[in-house]
Amino acid sequence: MRAKDYNFSQKIVGGITFTAFVGREGPYLMAEAGRQRLGDVRISAGKIFQNGERWSICKYGPREVRVALPNFTKEDVETLAQHFGLGVDYRASKIPFNELGMFSDLCDWVEANPVAARKIQPHEPSMGAWLHYVTEAQNAAAAPSL
Repeated sequence: MRAKDYNFSQKIVGGITFTAFVGREGPYLMAEAGRQRLGDVRISAGKIFQNGERWSICKYGPREVRVALPNFTKEDVETLAQHFGLGVDYRASKIPFNELGMFSDLCDWVEANPVAARKIQPHEPSMGAWLHYVTEAQNAAAAPSL
């Protein structure tokens, strides 16, 4: 498989294209503006922080900026967080993984790439249940309704 074949969800927010892809350690998020790559972060580690008027996606804390989010509004932040599952500094908890906007895209990717998904799964202890959530959703969809 080529690297782009590991992309499973894409959304434009605040003029920035965000692409979720499956990396060696599980789902990641990459940001691009036009042809300029702005950065990436593992989704399980990413959190959106505000510093003054500026927003950024950080790895674990506000001092570990991975992607600057210029001109983002609070509405943009909420859209990004709800689709990709990033934490937000003003909210105590994340949105459940299987309720994210990208979740159905990830389910489709796993269905199309089951061998690749199982090879990646063991390398991601901090988000170890991602394949489990997908498999559970696929089994529920396949089960006959009573």
